[in-house]
This record gives sequence, C-alpha cells and structure tokens, in this order.
Amino acid sequence: MSKTVQEIMEVMGKTAEASVALERKNGSSYTHIADIDPEDINEARYYFDGALYRSVMRCLELKLKNNWTAKAKKGLLLDGFNIKVTHPEGDSITIGYGGFYIAEEPEYDAAQNLTSIIAYDELYPSMQTYDMNLDWTNGITLKNYLIAILNKLGINYDVQSLDLMANADKVITSEKFLDIENDSTESAYTYRDVLDEIAKAAGVTFAFRNSLRGDEYKLYAIKPTESGYVIDESNLRSVTIGAKYGPVKGVVLSREPQEDNVFYPSNLSSSQTAVKISNVEIIEDAKDNDYRENFIEGIYNNVKNTEYYLYELDSFGIGFLNFGDIFTIKTADRENGIIGEEKEYKTIFMRTDMTIGSGIKEKSKLEAPQATSTDYSAAKSSTEKMLKWTMLRVDKQNQRIESYITDNDSRYTKITQTLEGLDVAINDEKNGLKAQMTATAKKAESAYSMASTVINAGYTTTDDVNTLIAQSANDITLSVERNLKIGARNILLDSARFESFTPTWENADGKVTLFDDPVVPSGVYSRVRINPQLNGTVDFYYSAADILQSLKKIKADTTYTLSFYANYRSGVDDITDFAPKSVISAGSAIVAYDNDRCTTPKLSTAWQRYILTFKLTGTVSDFRLRFLFDNCKSTDVSAIQLSSLKLEEGNVATDWSPSAEDIDQSVKAQISMCVQKDKDNKLTSAIAIEGNKISIKSDNFELSEDGTITKCQGATITDGIIQCGDENMAMIVAQGAIVHKFNGTKIGDIGLSINQDSSGNIQYYERVSGTVGVEISANNYATFVDDQGFIVLSKARENTINVSIFSTTDWSYGPYASALRSIIEADSALIVSANRGHNALLLQGNAIYLCGDPVMPTAIGATSSQSYVYVVADKNTGEIGYLSA
Repeated sequence: MSKTVQEIMEVMGKTAEASVALERKNGSSYTHIADIDPEDINEARYYFDGALYRSVMRCLELKLKNNWTAKAKKGLLLDGFNIKVTHPEGDSITIGYGGFYIAEEPEYDAAQNLTSIIAYDELYPSMQTYDMNLDWTNGITLKNYLIAILNKLGINYDVQSLDLMANADKVITSEKFLDIENDSTESAYTYRDVLDEIAKAAGVTFAFRNSLRGDEYKLYAIKPTESGYVIDESNLRSVTIGAKYGPVKGVVLSREPQEDNVFYPSNLSSSQTAVKISNVEIIEDAKDNDYRENFIEGIYNNVKNTEYYLYELDSFGIGFLNFGDIFTIKTADRENGIIGEEKEYKTIFMRTDMTIGSGIKEKSKLEAPQATSTDYSAAKSSTEKMLKWTMLRVDKQNQRIESYITDNDSRYTKITQTLEGLDVAINDEKNGLKAQMTATAKKAESAYSMASTVINAGYTTTDDVNTLIAQSANDITLSVERNLKIGARNILLDSARFESFTPTWENADGKVTLFDDPVVPSGVYSRVRINPQLNGTVDFYYSAADILQSLKKIKADTTYTLSFYANYRSGVDDITDFAPKSVISAGSAIVAYDNDRCTTPKLSTAWQRYILTFKLTGTVSDFRLRFLFDNCKSTDVSAIQLSSLKLEEGNVATDWSPSAEDIDQSVKAQISMCVQKDKDNKLTSAIAIEGNKISIKSDNFELSEDGTITKCQGATITDGIIQCGDENMAMIVAQGAIVHKFNGTKIGDIGLSINQDSSGNIQYYERVSGTVGVEISANNYATFVDDQGFIVLSKARENTINVSIFSTTDWSYGPYASALRSIIEADSALIVSANRGHNALLLQGNAIYLCGDPVMPTAIGATSSQSYVYVVADKNTGEIGYLSA
C-alpha cells in the first residue's frame, strides 16, 4: 500500500535528498550548465517569512561540496529544486519547489571546502526599480495592472487564481509610482512594492506553490484555504500554541500618520477584530477624496471571518504545506506529568525554515499582526453620508497635502500645501465671510521687502516680519548654493570618456567605440554596445584599479557627487530601463543618496546630465561605477553613450574638468619636480614632463607641439645621444660617432680611428666605414669602396669600372716570390695614363701596349758572355715583341 506524503514525512528514519539544475534563463528558453546532484549538496535550507495581503518571496540557501564558483554565478537560475523523501519501507515522494535566482556571488570556504549560494524564487525580478510605461488615459483595472507588471517581469502566473482577487475590475485612475518629474521622489519604489499594494487592494496574497498543490513555476493569488492536513505530536519535536486571532469582522482603510480612517461595515466596534490597511496609493484618486471607499467592501468580503491560532513548532518536516494552507495542530496539554485531553487548533501556514541534510528539520511559527487601535468615533464609516467631516489627504505622486474641515457646503476651511507654497480658502456664507490667500516664496520675499520699507519708516519692528524672512530663507540658500562654482578636483582618471579602460561585463558582452561630439563638455564620448546574454538585468562596470588607480582616494563617511552625461543611441533597441542609483558600488560600505540633490532623468536619445550626491558609511572595500539595465532581452542590441564623468568631494556638482593627472582635449601631461640637496649641500633637482603635445619657447631654444625643434643655439650635449628616426631606420649621434641603422641593423658609421706609427706616436684619423661598403659621390661621379675594392661610376657613361687594390705574397715570377706586393687589378683592362691618354700603358688580356715614344735609357748585355733578346715594335699595331739573338 503506497503511503501519503504526510506519512512519509512524519516517519522516523526517512531519508531526504535535494537536487537542482544550474541553468541560464533566456526568455522562455533555458541553457543547461550543470546538474547539482544529492551527493554535491552538503546542506540545503528553504525558508520564507510571509504575511497575508502582500507578496511572499521564498529563499533557498545551498552549501555545495567543493568549489563551484567557476560555474555558479550571480544571475543564473537554480532550476527545478526538488526534495525526494523516502520512507524506510521504500515508498517515496518528490516535491518540486520551482526555480530560484542566484542573488549574490557564491562564496567558497576553502577551510570547509564548501561553496555557499543564496537564491530567491521567481519573484526576484520584482526587486528592481519600478518603471512602467502604460496608457492611463482611461485608467487601468486592478487585475489588468497586475497582469501588465507580471508580463513585463516575465513572471508566469496562474490565470484561474486571479479570480480570487477582490476589486479586480475596479479602476486605478492614474500612475502612482513612476518618477514622472525626473526628480527621484518616487524612484525608491520597486515592482514588488507595487505588487504589495495590489495585494492589499485585492485582499489576497501573491506567492509560488510547491508541486503538491499546483504548478511550482507559476505565481498564485492566494486566499487561506483548508488543506485537510492534521499535524500531531508524531511529527513534532516541540510545539507552543498561542492566542487566537480573529475572526475578522471589519476592514479599516487608513491614511497615516494623520489617522484619516474609513471603516466597513458601519457597525464595526472596537471590541471586534479588523484588518487595518494603511496608505494604499493605488486606491486613491487626487480628484476624489472618497475614491478609496469603492474598494473597502470587496476587501472585506475577502478577509472576513479569517481566524487562526498563533503557534511555534519544531517538526521533522511539514514542507508539503504551502503558504495560505489552513491546517490543524493536534496536541495535548501537559500538567505535572499528566497528559490531558487532545485539542485541535486551526491555523494558517505563513512562515517556515526547513533544513535538509542527513534528514529534515523544520521550524514554523505564526505571530499576531502588529496591533493598532482605531478610534471609530473619529473615523468615518464608508456607508455614512455626513455633512460634518474632517479630512487630511497626502498625495505623494503630486507632492500635495490637503486638509479640509466642513460642516456643510457653505462653511469650510481648506488648506493646500505644495512645493510652490500654501493656498488657504475660508468660506462662511452664513456670516458673510470669505477669504482666499496664497503664500509662495516669491510673495514672501516681496512682503519682506515691503515690511523692511515700513520698518525704515518707523511704523513697525523687525520682529513683526521675522516670519516672512523664515519663509524665504530656504529658497534663498538653495539659490545661492546652486550658483556656486567650487571647482572641486575630479578624482576620476581619463574622465572625458574612459577611453583607456575596458569595462567588465555581467550577463552580457559588448564593445566600446570612441567618437567626438562638441555638444558634451569634454567634446568626446564612448559608445558602449551591449549584447545581453539573458533576459533580465545586465550591467557593466569600471573598477577602481582603472578609474582611480588607488582605492585610497575614496574615504569613508565622506559625501561625494558623481556627474556624467549619457544617452542611448537612436536606431538600436532602446535601453531606457537604466538604473542610475545602481551606478555607485562601494563594496561593504553603505551608499546613502541625497535625493534632494540627485538628478536622474529617464534615459533618452538626447544628452542629459546625471547627478548623484551620496555618502559612504562603513568600510570602503571596493569602488565601482556600475551601469545597470533592467528588462533587457537576449535578442536586443543596445548602446549607451557616456561622456564627461566627474567624481568630486562635496554635495555640489561642478562643471566637468579633467583630473590633476589628466589634461584632456588631446593635451595630456604630467609634470613632477623634485628639489633637494646632495651630501655636499649642493642643490639638485629633477623635472619630468610627459605629453603628446608640448611646446617650449625661449631665447635660444624652441620646440613646437608636433615635436619639431625649430630653434637651437649654443647647445651642448654632454654624455648624451641624439637619435633621428625609429628603431628600424635611424641616425644616431653618440660618443663621437655618427651611426646609421637600417631595418634595425647597423650599416655604417663616421667616427675616429686611432693608430700608432713606427715611432710610437698616436695618430688620429677620420674614419668612414660600412658593413657592406662606402659610397662617395659628387655630381655625375661616384666611388664605391667594398670588400672587392673600388667601384668608380660615371653616370654619363654606360660602363662601370671595377678596380681592386689589395696586397699579396702570391707571386710566381722569379726571385720576387716571397716579396709582399701591392696589386692593382681591373676586371677588363687597366690603363695607366698621363697627358690625358696621349702617353699610356695599356694592360689588356695577356698583352701590354705602349702608346707614345718608349724610352730605354739603360743598355744591357754589355759583355759577350750574356745572351741577348732584341725588343722590336710593330709600327702598324703598336705591339711590342722580342727577337732572340
């Protein structure tokens, strides 16, 4: 026989296993990253702390064995969290709890070899800043307003459960939560705040269920419903039963703190239990003070007769229950060791804390709602139509406070307070009295001016007009302050457009492109293209190591103001869901914004200046400028454009200027000077100048911005080097020599040679040398010297004569074989000439030719003992030969 889930959960000796999948959600599709199996989980904790008539978000904490930080990242989804519970006899049940978004970067504890992960269920996207764009021309019904929000957030919901909503068709008349004036007065609202308001107006609770009572991936509208479960002492370690709450017999709608209350039904008394719902913006209408009364009966019908016992218990597992389940606790009283009669206490499951390790431990309790008292004699019944009533209404959306006292239409006092001032209307027709007064800062100042004139005339005293001064003082102070030009130092580096920095992406990737635009103060901007990797929230950030270089520039308990210009590129997907107040990230320090001084307009295609004045409290362990965008789609390609960023101490945003380390507009220079004395008390100093455009002008030296020296007189360079060119091709003057380089190789130099003559004297010579050879040229003639000798070239002639001069002992003629000879050698013919060729010696081939008159002054062969050779010449050919004797 198969056992029920309650039987399996209650029994001693059961086993429990938790499992989940790590995935990336992209719209309605999922990319699987890894399975987290039971053997990977050291411990799982599932808990929520809910209450009726609001939204309930569940939390999941996992401790995983080993290091999972490379896979598990903030923003990923823990999908399909399941708990499988097995009875000792083999029956088992698996309970699904849906998906949970990882909300913080997982942390690895090396000592325990455990990775901690914190995640929240699929209501987590509702925690982002509220920013809806709806058509409010004819208002929107409560149900359609809810559906519009859930669709925007991508939260699936159970359609049928929405039928439980009271006032589903009642009309919400206008937008209540959007910062329509771009002054940050409503920017603190999140989507979840609005869901809580809708829940109050509808008399329901919004929460996810487990798989035993519905689809674990859908949000439900919930009213307390009987589950049929009875929890007795077999599944309880301990239990304490408290007082009974209810039954609910009425509803009070309140405007606090002024206790402007209306109740239903009209016969509700102070001895009865009533649900008090305060400051519900969406049921108000600026034009109709009684509009909220259209909702009160519907809320009452949903909450009437609600009752439950307060309790606190420690069990072996009641995780099969869902929020709003009515269940029964069965226990017996004990007194002096005697067990009394068993009693049953009906209650509602609203809170739990369940831990799954080797087994299951679960604690749950239900406390009484915060008690308040309502003076029904001072309140107004929603069914009561009175001529005498008093009202104080606060309209946060339009920043308006209105008080109204009347006993009939002909006698009343009405005071309206806005940012501009006060309007007072008094009407008493019976006594013929009627007055209308308006007080603004401008009029107060005018009145003070007039009063000062009267004072000077001697008609009154200064005390009589002090009130007028006080009314205008704040406006005067603010006006003066906003016109101050403090000229504070910009702490950010490369602040014109963060040109040299690469952002870090989260849930996205992108590309940065640089552009010029004279409209923005720095004249340049960066276009950051964003490619989301998932549907939801993406961001990129610049780290302190780049934009500050040193975190020490940021001090705790100090007020700063960040300003920058931004827009989004027209023609690509809009990214108007920009969250300016997420830009400042300071590690563990608390960032507190001064909303009165912040300017955070809605992102558009036009350049707008954003101003964030904030104070950092606590330890500043990190500092980043994070640009975060909500409601992105993975199919979008978007681009935000940033320019002229400035971070400065103080609470006033001054005009953009570069930091001390940065001089923008294409002039970036850093000048440092050190002046000190050496050990001999002589002055030593050093000045360093770095820049891409520097000009210097003096009497003897001029340097233009492009690096050209246009004037240099009387300059002496000692122990220095002059290099013209780069590492590949250059002329270098150093150490008494001029060296030439080509393709990074030395090819020659002009310098000094030192030789010692035979007498030991040192001789100095100018030396021209080349790795391959040396060329000497003038006009049409050039001489080349290389390893082969001379090359003499005339550009006017076709032929090049190659002449080599070298020394050798390789000689095979007679007794001179061992002598050192200098050889002059030509590749074709050698002519030794005088008188421009009229007398010449020609050596060509194997012949020697004499041109002119050869002279032989010395006779040989004077004795008869010697043999003779007769030298003869051919007159026709000029050849010289010999005849034997």
